[in-house]
Amino acid sequence: RMMWKWTRAKHNAITSQRKMEDLEGLRFHAFVSYSQKNADWVKSQFLPKLEGDYDLRVCYHERDFIPGKTIVQNILRCIEQSRRCVFVLSSHFVQSEWCHYELYFANHQRVTRGMDSIILILLEPLPLYLIPSKYYQLKTMMS
Repeated sequence: RMMWKWTRAKHNAITSQRKMEDLEGLRFHAFVSYSQKNADWVKSQFLPKLEGDYDLRVCYHERDFIPGKTIVQNILRCIEQSRRCVFVLSSHFVQSEWCHYELYFANHQRVTRGMDSIILILLEPLPLYLIPSKYYQLKTMMS
C-alpha cells in the first residue's frame, strides 16, 4: 500500500511539472472572480497590489472581456487563458449565479489540467452553513 502511494506521488509530481511547462503560453497569471458588491475592494486594493506591486497580468472582466461575445464565452476564454483562478469569497459571492458558473468552469479546468489552479480568498468570515448546497465543490475546497 505504501509503495502504491509513493509511486502515485512520484507520478503526480512528474505530471504536474510537465503540465506547468505546457502553461507557458497563457495570457494571464490569474482570473479574478468576485461579487459585484465586492467590486470596490477588488478595484481599489486587490488589483493594484497584484498588477502594480507584483507585476502580474490579471484578467479583470470589465477590462478583458471581449465585446460581442456572450458572458459565458468570455468566462470560459478567460479561465482557459489563465494560470490560476482567484475567488474572492463573501456572503455576496455565494448569492451570485455568475460566480457559481465561474467556480464550476474553473473547477472543470482544474480537473482537466491536473493541477491545483484555484485560490480562495476569504474577504469576510464565511461559515459553511451559509453556503448553499449547489456550492458543494466550494464546501469541499474550504474544508
